[in-house]
Amino acid sequence: MALNSYIQRYNELSHLKRSLLMGGVLVLLLAVAFGLSSRFNPAPPRVITFSAGSAGGAYDAFAKQYANELAKQGVKVTVLPSAGSLENLSNLTDVKPKADVALVQSGVATEAQLMTLQGIASVAYEPVWVFSKSGGFTTLAQLAKLNLAMPKQGSGARVTVEQLFKAAGISNNPSWQEYSPSEAADALDSGKVQALVLVAGIQAPVIQRLLNSPHALMSFAHANAISRTLPAYSVVTLPRGSVSQAQDKPATDVQLLATQAVLVSHDELHPALVYLLLDAAQKQHAAGGSLQAAGQFPSPKVAEFSVADETVRYFKDGKPWLERVLPFWLANFIARLLLALIPLVAILFPLFKLWPSLQEMWVARKLQPWYKQTQTIEKDYFSNPHADLKTKLDLLAQVEQGARATVVPADFIKDRYALLQSCELVRQRITHTEILRQAGGQ
Repeated sequence: MALNSYIQRYNELSHLKRSLLMGGVLVLLLAVAFGLSSRFNPAPPRVITFSAGSAGGAYDAFAKQYANELAKQGVKVTVLPSAGSLENLSNLTDVKPKADVALVQSGVATEAQLMTLQGIASVAYEPVWVFSKSGGFTTLAQLAKLNLAMPKQGSGARVTVEQLFKAAGISNNPSWQEYSPSEAADALDSGKVQALVLVAGIQAPVIQRLLNSPHALMSFAHANAISRTLPAYSVVTLPRGSVSQAQDKPATDVQLLATQAVLVSHDELHPALVYLLLDAAQKQHAAGGSLQAAGQFPSPKVAEFSVADETVRYFKDGKPWLERVLPFWLANFIARLLLALIPLVAILFPLFKLWPSLQEMWVARKLQPWYKQTQTIEKDYFSNPHADLKTKLDLLAQVEQGARATVVPADFIKDRYALLQSCELVRQRITHTEILRQAGGQ
C-alpha cells in the first residue's frame, strides 16, 4: 500500500518536479555512497612522516628530496632524523608507529618486522666497503685477523658485518674496535686500525673520502659464494677507473658485496601515496652511476620484504591513468567518486529495470476496478432480460468519468484509452441489444 501511495504521488507531479525529485534523490544517494566509500577508502593523508637517518647522511638527503617531490603534489613530508636502519624499522613497527615510510638496509629486519612491512622499491646499492692501509686482503678470514674498525653496535651496518662473519664461520676478534664512519676513517688515516668495514652508499661523503685516499679497497674473492648463501646481498662491480680515470682509480675492477637501500612502509600506507613515492623514486634514482646502469633503480625487487601491490602494478602498467592526466588530488577524488558509484549503480540499475514493471502494476491496480465494473454492468444486463437500460448506461458513464479522472503516467495513457474503448463497446452492445429487444417486443 505504501509503495502504491508513493508511486501515485510521484505520478501526480509535473515533469519538472519529477526531474528535480529524481536529481535530488541521485545526489543524496551519491553523497551517501561517497560517504560510505570514504569510510572504507579514505582520502590519502596530507601529512606523512619519513624516518630518515643521521643529519647530513645519504638517507637524510634522500628523504629531503622525497619531501620536495611530494610537496609538489600537496603532501607534506616530515623528515624524522634517526640513527639509521634499525631505528627506522622500529619507528615503523612500534605499537604506536612514529613514521609512515623509511629507507632501510636490506638484511637487517627481523621476521616480526617483515610481517608488518611492505617494500615499495629498492633504490640503491649499499656496498660493504673494506679499506686497509696495506691491501692484499680478499677474504673475510684474512680480514678477521686484523685490528679492525667496526661499525657501532645497534647500527644496521654492524648487523650486516656480523651476519657476514657469522655466515663465514668467523668469531668476533677482541681487537676489533667500534667507530662511527668518520671516526673509523680518521683511525685508519692515523694508523690506529689496520682496516675498516663500512656499509654505505657510494655517494656517502665518508666513502668518497676513502675512495680518493691512498687506502686500498678490498675486492671480495668470495662474493658470489656469499650472495648465494645470503640472498639479501648482491654482487656488484666497481669498474676500473670509475673513481678517477686520470689516476686510474681503482686500478682494477673491484668486486663488492652490496645490500640494498629499500624504501619501505607499514602495510596500511594509502595506495595513492605509494604511487607518489614511486614517482619520486624514479626522479631520484633512475640515473646510472658507478655501481648501477641507468634505469636499474628503483626496482620492484625489494630483497626480503613483501612487495607492495601498487609497486607490482606500477612497474607493470605505470601509475593509474587518471594520475597521468590530472593533478594528484583531483585524480584521487575522481577515482574515489567512481568507486562510490559502483555500489550505487549496483543498487539503481535493477531499480531502473524494475521501475516500468512497478508502474505497470500500479496502473493496472488503478484501472482494474473500472474494468471489473464494466464487466459487471455488461454481465448483469445480458443475464437479466428486464435490466433497465438507463441505469446501465448511467453506470457506464460513471465508469468513464472515473477512468478519465484516473491519473496515469504518459507512457500508460493508452491503457486508459483502452478502458474507455471497452466502455464504448459495452455501450454499443447494450444499445444494439436493447433495440433488438424492443423490435422483437413489438
